[in-house]
Amino acid sequence: MHDRQRRSGFLLAVLVLIGGLLSPAAGAAGINRALLIGVSDYPGLGPKKSLKGPANDVALLRDYLLGTPGLGFIRENIVVLANGVPAADGLPERQVILSAMDRLADEVKPDDFVYLHFSGHGSRQRVGIDTTEPDQRDEVFLPADTQPPKDGRYPNAVIDDEIGQHIDRIRRAGAFVFVVFDSCQSSSATRSGPGGSADEQERWLPEPVVDTNGSPSPEREQPIGSAEFGATTATSGGMAAFFAAQTVEPTPELQLPTRAPGMKTYGLFTYAIVDVLAKNPGITYRQLAEGVMHFYAVSNRQRPTPLFEGDLDRTVFGTVAQSRIQQWQIRVADDVATVAAGRLQGLERDAVLAVLPDPNAGTETAIGYLRVTQASTLNAELTPIEHAGLPAIDLAALGPGTFARPIEMPIEFESSIAFQPSAAPAFAAANETAKAEITKIVEDKSLPLNLNLVSPGEEGALRLLVASESELYPGTLTGTAPRLWFLGADGRISSDPRLKPHSIGLEGGIPDDRLSQIKSNIAAVFRATSLSRLTEASPLGGGAADVTFSVSGEGQRTLAPFNAPILKPGATIDIAVENLGARPVDVDVLLIGPDYSIRHMMGNRFQSMEKLPPTPIIGVAGQQLRSAAGDRRRARGRPQFAAGGPELPRTGRRAHARRRHTRRARSRRPAREPGERAPDEIRTHLQRPRAAKGLGEVVFLPNLTLR
Repeated sequence: MHDRQRRSGFLLAVLVLIGGLLSPAAGAAGINRALLIGVSDYPGLGPKKSLKGPANDVALLRDYLLGTPGLGFIRENIVVLANGVPAADGLPERQVILSAMDRLADEVKPDDFVYLHFSGHGSRQRVGIDTTEPDQRDEVFLPADTQPPKDGRYPNAVIDDEIGQHIDRIRRAGAFVFVVFDSCQSSSATRSGPGGSADEQERWLPEPVVDTNGSPSPEREQPIGSAEFGATTATSGGMAAFFAAQTVEPTPELQLPTRAPGMKTYGLFTYAIVDVLAKNPGITYRQLAEGVMHFYAVSNRQRPTPLFEGDLDRTVFGTVAQSRIQQWQIRVADDVATVAAGRLQGLERDAVLAVLPDPNAGTETAIGYLRVTQASTLNAELTPIEHAGLPAIDLAALGPGTFARPIEMPIEFESSIAFQPSAAPAFAAANETAKAEITKIVEDKSLPLNLNLVSPGEEGALRLLVASESELYPGTLTGTAPRLWFLGADGRISSDPRLKPHSIGLEGGIPDDRLSQIKSNIAAVFRATSLSRLTEASPLGGGAADVTFSVSGEGQRTLAPFNAPILKPGATIDIAVENLGARPVDVDVLLIGPDYSIRHMMGNRFQSMEKLPPTPIIGVAGQQLRSAAGDRRRARGRPQFAAGGPELPRTGRRAHARRRHTRRARSRRPAREPGERAPDEIRTHLQRPRAAKGLGEVVFLPNLTLR
């Protein structure tokens, strides 16, 4: 491990919105209610079906809803149905769940807000008497009293139509419903490779019946409830629905935050939602969806693919206006200062916060500064420091109205590599050689990388696996020589051998050319994930520039930052920019390719009120961002690593050179004409394209992020 280095850099947080400006918070004084359901234990199915995360999910959500100022929740309006959660209001059994939803429908009034959260196993089963399902399957959520399947169905399962009917009743009363399903309803076209994380588990149980061909049916409907909620009428309340995975994907639970002290097992989807909300108060559901997808990108996870539907331009928990400024009232007890914010709000050890006399004061009026000494999920301890010419403040002198506002937030630039040797005795020499070379790369201080080699089974942004082709694809591929396979953080591989992941042969050792390729591959992953991590530091709220992507060549349509569309051959991605502010704005578009390469596609300065109509993105070499019908490997989504890979822009190269990067609340001054004010800077990137099923089709997932 290298010695940690600390150096300050400067980032200016500016908002980029996709698909419209932020909707104002509703002014009605409704009641905010929540029903949080977490099923960890399934006594009727045996201990092997138990989960660890749902209990932690609902406890985290309850603490976040009650501990965050401005959300408008009180304990008496939050119902927790969970096993393994202290002070829960009941067990998450079928009739208890349905009765709780009935009570909500009876109690809510117009302009109330209802948050429904389901964490636990999901599945699919044969339909009952209902024949409206196109695939003759019901998507189901499995409560704690679920029994072993019988006649193609899970006894006591809560089916999608039942959930939809209850949500319709709540909406007909005039309440807005935000519903989250952190479960999945189907198996996957991918599977875990050997050596996946020991702490990662899928929230899915097998279907009592399967399709006759043994693979996902192309006629499968959307996840549980997405088509069952009914349409919005003039009198019904609105709805936003978030689903952790597509119907042919599993969703995991794992220990989060990765490698942090005191980490716990959470649902990936639940934790990502709370993480984004905690860092970005007052955002819309659309911006929350964007942030969740970016959370996955930073973790180098290409699956699962969540779905987001409904009235996405409403403010999350939108019946109550929230401040967009991250700041918290300071509490002092026993000579220790604390705030009700922690890792979820981005407060890590060594973060610096300004002490302000009141919440409306600017940072230039700071009366002192505090540094974070330790942080948990939702709380942090701080100590006074000398900073910016001010002496360390006396905690005893702080009044009850003083607030702490972040001005320097540490960002970790470290990628973990999980190496999994082969269990085959014949590959012992290949295991030893591969691990020795990877260890040298990790420990090589001359490389512009910050890597950490973790034990097999631990979480890693990159998973390296020693195996043969025939071991991973028995019966279809015949190669028996050892190879080093490059897998994503989830360690999943496609069940289709045509979509096998990238690998490098190990037979005969690792000569210089192979070693160079391994280094290049690891460096490419590190650069791409570091760029995503850098942009993650920018808030999703506020700002004056409107940037949208759209698709041309097949009819103009807007590209959302989620629900990834498919680009047909010949289609191009267009960008439209409108600077609504009084200052110039620099817009740069970066493409993180399927090979983890980084391309600078566009860089322009837009003056105040300047507008760019939808225009094809042109790269520095004059290439349009276009899907290629002839590029079969790319169309199938098989990662092919470039031997070198382009240089990162300046900020990215600086990130490589140190382990710790500090963000300040002002920008680095770009070159400009004499007398011209420094522009706001916006840096966006398109996340890694994803494979479509058909040849010649490439799925792009745009994600506007900022610097």
